[in-house]
Amino acid sequence: MRPLVVALVVAACSGPRPVVITTPPPSVEDAPRCTEREESDGWVRLEDCPRVAWTLALPSERPAGSARDEARALLRDYGLGVPPGATLRDVEIVRYDVWGASETQRTRAVVFPRRAGEPAFALSDSWVPWPVHALGPVVDPAVECERGLDMRARAMDLRERLARRRRVAEDAEHDTPESEADRQDFEAEQAAWADVRRTCPWVAWPLLEDVGRHDLAERTTTDATSDALVRVGLSESLVFGRALTHYMQGLDVIARAEVDVAWRLSRELTTNEPAEGEPHSTNLSAFRVELERRAQAGPVPDPEVPEDGPVPESFVAPLVASLENVDARQQGQPGGIALSRDLRVDALIRVGEPAVPALLECLERDERWTRAVHFWRDFAPSSYTVLGVHEACYVALANILGEDFFDFGSTGGNLTNAQSRRVVAGNVRA
Repeated sequence: MRPLVVALVVAACSGPRPVVITTPPPSVEDAPRCTEREESDGWVRLEDCPRVAWTLALPSERPAGSARDEARALLRDYGLGVPPGATLRDVEIVRYDVWGASETQRTRAVVFPRRAGEPAFALSDSWVPWPVHALGPVVDPAVECERGLDMRARAMDLRERLARRRRVAEDAEHDTPESEADRQDFEAEQAAWADVRRTCPWVAWPLLEDVGRHDLAERTTTDATSDALVRVGLSESLVFGRALTHYMQGLDVIARAEVDVAWRLSRELTTNEPAEGEPHSTNLSAFRVELERRAQAGPVPDPEVPEDGPVPESFVAPLVASLENVDARQQGQPGGIALSRDLRVDALIRVGEPAVPALLECLERDERWTRAVHFWRDFAPSSYTVLGVHEACYVALANILGEDFFDFGSTGGNLTNAQSRRVVAGNVRA
């Protein structure tokens, strides 16, 4: 009889002189290179790129004279910014989510300088770079941002027109249903703002300054403070969430660079308590430790086990070792993750009782992470929790023995606490 399947639930002024455009620093000649393939639409696709993080050769800090100068100084503190030689162009990036899905998107971005064959990185919706999968045409930032300002003026006109119509409706003594004109103006306004973002992204203003267009940079950023200029997509929670989705895909080098940014952001906290909606710095600390462990240990192969039927006891050790590759995904929210359906966990279940001693040892002592992530809601990165290898071991144990030994209080319940793990192991042995 097949063991019971247990699904684990875990829960404005004249600025400095224009920057002289420079080439990027020389790279190591024998470094791995990308394959560049030109496509019919003029784009260049980057294939088989080495897994590396971005590097920035930032210009020297400029004297504070405007909010933008202060913003650049703040960005430097985080190891971020726009290096000399960057360009504005269309790019293709891939966004991942906590469900494990991916979305390929073409957007306009600030692309870092690079030599032919090197990986490309770009700033799109935040100051944290994205790996680039394909490069489109280079455009003139001054021309495009002038166009963007015209588009922004149209969006503001549509917003004001809609607001005037709604004020008239509010002055009426009776409720007035939304008119077709209201709906059309609202949709047109949203489309206009999308055109603004596609034409001149918010992070493009340093390019304007670097070519001497300080007037245009000022009009583009209006009266934004230095903090507002920096905080575009740069909250600790958002960067943490993005790093976690890259980690889920095995993109550890990118995840480590993003975790380091989130770590520097977390140092701004003045108390030991996290800001509301932010991940606690201890989560970041554990994340960094796990990424460093994986970098030093190298990848663990998945053993080739029989697809069906019993699995020999000789596979227990390599299967337990491979549990750090578990990548089961959550299927609902709130909800749990059916770890028992993972091929590695299933193989251990099929080993049966001979696997129990090694699984108990794993339950009590294994501190590694899997690549499976539980969450309360996908829009709340502070709720993202990586499942531990010991949790996969528990699921295998419960299935082999046909009994649950741990009471989950919610979909976020887990066995993170070492004492609770020892108690559960004791219950199993009893």
